[in-house]
Amino acid sequence: MHPDPVATAIASFRPRGVDEEAASFARELAASAHPESVNRAKAFLFAAFGEACVNPKSHLV
Repeated sequence: MHPDPVATAIASFRPRGVDEEAASFARELAASAHPESVNRAKAFLFAAFGEACVNPKSHLV
């Protein structure tokens, strides 16, 4: 059985030189959205990570 490419894309999201809490928030949010493609997962990761960086308290709620 092959690993799920969407789950792999989400789990491997590790932006460099940034807050791990924000990256973890992005992974959790993307996973909870159950994206149907790798591109959609990356879009969720990018949006969630951007929000966590712009508004640091957003991922603490």
